[in-house]
Amino acid sequence: AWMERCKSLVKNFERTLAHATAKLNLCFIRLMLKRLANE
Repeated sequence: AWMERCKSLVKNFERTLAHATAKLNLCFIRLMLKRLANE
């Protein structure tokens, strides 16, 4: 469900696996930073 919150991950427009993985990592880091900020 958390991946659907990142608009860039809703559809796979990336040409390489490395770019898709990088976007996934950035989205996850953003989510973790938001959770840490709320504590």
